[in-house]
Amino acid sequence: MTEPATANPIPKDPIPEDTVQATLAYQIGNDRPTDDPMLQAIQEEVGQDFAPPESLLSTNFTTETYQENEVFRCINLTKSYGHGISYTEVIKGINFNVLEGEYIVIYGPSGSGKSTLLHLLAGLEVPTRGDIYVRNHPIHRLNDEELTYYHREEVGLVFQNFNLLESLSVWENVSFPLMLAGAPREWRQHEALKMLERFGLADFATHLPSQLSGGQQQRVALARALIHDPEILLIDEPTGNLDSHSANIVIHEIDRLHKQEKRTIILVTHSQVFLPFATRVFYIRDGTLLTSNEPSRLNST
Repeated sequence: MTEPATANPIPKDPIPEDTVQATLAYQIGNDRPTDDPMLQAIQEEVGQDFAPPESLLSTNFTTETYQENEVFRCINLTKSYGHGISYTEVIKGINFNVLEGEYIVIYGPSGSGKSTLLHLLAGLEVPTRGDIYVRNHPIHRLNDEELTYYHREEVGLVFQNFNLLESLSVWENVSFPLMLAGAPREWRQHEALKMLERFGLADFATHLPSQLSGGQQQRVALARALIHDPEILLIDEPTGNLDSHSANIVIHEIDRLHKQEKRTIILVTHSQVFLPFATRVFYIRDGTLLTSNEPSRLNST
């Protein structure tokens, strides 16, 4: 796959170091400034003021608010760990929904709760309190068989650390979800090779993951997430371990999956480079959400 033309130039240093340091100062101590410097930087980039999601302001955000084109709805979603003095609330009673075809970027610093939120949406963790609905089905109440179906058919997961199986070849890694679904080997290989061709990696089909670059491994992870043609993609820090060239390829491939293939994407990141591609941006801070409630102006150019 050749590197695509850059319709939205990616800043080389999107968040100045002084902003990062000011944000760290904001997060600790009792002498925090009134406004979060990171939030101010994001609002300037997106061109909108951020506020709590509109659903947070409504007392009627319940199962009765389901919309036909709604993919996710979270109601009073809370996730905590520990007990007593070690009790920590990572996600703090948030409400939001995601509509079909949206590209949501959940942006925030390390420790803000963004990966925990993604894991909750993926059904990899269970909320302490609250509800998570996917197409009006409560995924937090699914049994093991139903959750397996959700992972196998409905959603594609992409992790920061790739999570490729080192003992399997590239094509075997890509076809792994089909193996779990019971597809015969010949069909799995056929579909995996088609997917690898699409990502420009067909020549590496018999390689082991350790023989690939970080960017190639991330594209293999994307191919694996798409092999069962899910409508929903949940992506965790996809460029965190990549060089700038590989990151640029992955950024534009995800954008293509949204614009051309109309997939619903929720991506969590601490990198500002994804903001111009989002239809909505959520800023997560201390387990709470602020959002641009309207589609980003940067996505309409």
